[in-house]
Amino acid sequence: AFLEDEIRVKSSFDKAKEQNLPLLQSDLSYSGHYVVICGVSRDKNDINIANMNSQIDDSETYSYCLVIKNPGIWKETQFVTPSLFEASWRAKGTDEDIILVAKHF
Repeated sequence: AFLEDEIRVKSSFDKAKEQNLPLLQSDLSYSGHYVVICGVSRDKNDINIANMNSQIDDSETYSYCLVIKNPGIWKETQFVTPSLFEASWRAKGTDEDIILVAKHF
């Protein structure tokens, strides 16, 4: 079922792009129904980008940022601070679900 949804969503985005429809919503408070955490980055450039993207008054300094894929926007990946991720995850109106996937060797 997930693969079917993934194909359907990608097809919708491809059609919108072909028709030159905007793929980024002007209301940045909502940018998709889920995000995938793809990894953690300790790269200083990625951390700087995450700090610039953060709209949260955050005095905490992090030595890492989260790498995410948000199917609600066109960017391949994004970098976010842990504070921004947590605030988004716990925002009013969200159900705070999380799904963990582990690969066993």
